[in-house]
Amino acid sequence: MHPFINILGRSLPSYSLCIFVGILLACPVLIFLSKNFRVKIQDAIYSFIYAFLGLVVGAKILFLIVNLKSLPQIISENGFLSLFSGGFVVYGGLAGAFLGTYIYCRQFHLPRAPIFSLLITATPLIQSCGRLGCLFAGCCYGFPYDGRFSVLIEGTRRFPVQILCSTLDLILFLFLLFRGIFSRQKHLQLPLYMILYSTGRFIIEFFRDDSARGFFGPLSTSQWISIVFFALGILLMIKIPNREIE
Repeated sequence: MHPFINILGRSLPSYSLCIFVGILLACPVLIFLSKNFRVKIQDAIYSFIYAFLGLVVGAKILFLIVNLKSLPQIISENGFLSLFSGGFVVYGGLAGAFLGTYIYCRQFHLPRAPIFSLLITATPLIQSCGRLGCLFAGCCYGFPYDGRFSVLIEGTRRFPVQILCSTLDLILFLFLLFRGIFSRQKHLQLPLYMILYSTGRFIIEFFRDDSARGFFGPLSTSQWISIVFFALGILLMIKIPNREIE
């Protein structure tokens, strides 16, 4: 694959570059939708920065927890600083992003529902770009598969699970974007995201073949988290006040 991309003579990590592209694409979306959610543009941008910082920290922490047994080997082979150069878990990133957004709203005494609803609308767009980064980096790969659309990763033809993930994330983004523009029930953006994303992620995990995601019993770490995420989404949809963000 292409874990690094050469731009103007400099070698850049392809995964980080794809995430950066996702962030660049998400910013105009947030600005465009901010009026629909009754969020000031500056609050949309600054809360996004808080969320992104939380995302990076949360994704890294969960990665370290999931790979706790492998940490001594990773450190001995690549050094301690290698722990901070790569390896992120999406659900940890989401938890960190939620916390970062909550901190921003709490710090500046802002209503949480509009800002959470706005930010979650653009989240699948960033994830879609990030999954393409996984494809370039050769991580999060699928099971051995020599059929149509297979991809070559480290000498083995594999199911293009990264492309499938990216496509599903993009579809989820378009769905939330449509609701963000036309629906009057914008308060449902977050629970709908949680329900739909966790369902897709649970299924997608059966097509993956990388051991880095970790397993507890018959299910992967992400599948167990997906079950909890789905349940929280259902609970939030039931408990959330039935009001409109006009």
